[in-house]
Amino acid sequence: MRFHKNHEEAERYVLEQGFKRTHEERILWLLNHMRTMQKFNPTQREMKGFVLKRKNG
Repeated sequence: MRFHKNHEEAERYVLEQGFKRTHEERILWLLNHMRTMQKFNPTQREMKGFVLKRKNG
């Protein structure tokens, strides 16, 4: 677990983690991150419409 001094530093860290991935990894990471944020802020509505369909091959 990482603790950041301020919101800007935390936001920069999250964005850097997203850019170090391939396109498919970035989408999976983003969906995972959204689910994690939903756990910490349950007052918002649940995510709808974010379904990732995997291609065979």
